[in-house]
Amino acid sequence: MLFRSDELAKFVRSAALNLARVLNKQGFFAHSLERIEEAMANSPTPVGRAIALAAKGEALCGLGRIDEGAQAFDKAIQEQPIIGSLNSADSMTRVTSTCLLGDAQRLVHQVLSNYSNQLNSSLRAETCTINGKIAVRRGDQNGAKEWFAKALMEHEVINGDELDT
Repeated sequence: MLFRSDELAKFVRSAALNLARVLNKQGFFAHSLERIEEAMANSPTPVGRAIALAAKGEALCGLGRIDEGAQAFDKAIQEQPIIGSLNSADSMTRVTSTCLLGDAQRLVHQVLSNYSNQLNSSLRAETCTINGKIAVRRGDQNGAKEWFAKALMEHEVINGDELDT
């Protein structure tokens, strides 16, 4: 299968970002940074840059470079406020230290406050899921259960299964 150059760049960018996210989850943060740089070199869109920068923030925090990670999260938000904020907040929930959970919660709240009219059901479900992850990390199992239930309700809306009430 042959790719046009723009298709190849998109494929490489997508594969590199997906691999970076897997490497972050496995704790291979330095290798993740290499893949993120590869993705960024393939001129991603603002959404792609936001996703890559959030992954970069997670990798840097994983390496104990919290200040640099926070800068990457800020850049992600500048690239695309909604996707950058949600991807950064989600990445913050996976950082070993709980020091960024307040920032993650603030980001989700800002998205809901500032962009609620631009959020589809999928993005609303994502906000609930991230809030659930924050609750889990804080040991609030009941709060997590409520947030995940809300996410599932949004999922039903996404699939058109919402009951008429």
